[in-house]
Amino acid sequence: MKVTTESIIKMLPFEFEFKKNLLDSWDSMSSDQKLDMTETLWDAYSAVYDILFEKNMQEAFLKVTEGADSADSGLYDKVKNKTEEEIQHLDTEGSASVDLSNTREELEKLLNNTPN
Repeated sequence: MKVTTESIIKMLPFEFEFKKNLLDSWDSMSSDQKLDMTETLWDAYSAVYDILFEKNMQEAFLKVTEGADSADSGLYDKVKNKTEEEIQHLDTEGSASVDLSNTREELEKLLNNTPN
């Protein structure tokens, strides 16, 4: 899975109109705005990825302790692949477990900030 800033906008669980506004405004943003937006979006993506990865790793360890799975060399890859699959479907699931309201507010401020 190739992750880009555009794909992050599309996959993070923001409202459709907010995503559309971000994508429509992208080309008219200043370089500084794009840089700030990119940094904020990638930070949010990383935080969501880390949360999902940790959850999936805990579930995998639980399966191992219950004997339902083995702690072999492929365990990490299984968890990584499951996490990547889940993060791609965040927007379609409307995940309530991920609160990005602070990130959304920060992005709105950046979007509404006119270049000097």
